Amino acid sequence: MTAPARHQAYHDLQLPDGTIIHGPVTVVVDADDNLVSWHPLTAEEPFTEWIGGCFFVSKDEKTAL
Repeated sequence: MTAPARHQAYHDLQLPDGTIIHGPVTVVVDADDNLVSWHPLTAEEPFTEWIGGCFFVSKDEKTAL
């Protein structure tokens, strides 16, 4: 059985090309902390952990962006 995806909130999201998405944003990560998806955080969301700071998406990361 695979671990469920985790929802985490950050101030910003930096894409592999250096583009910064100013948030707040919610990122969904898998059990290995790979980005699955993201969306703007517009209201409080259940089961979302506030991390703060910036989430960096590496060029090597397999993402659904």
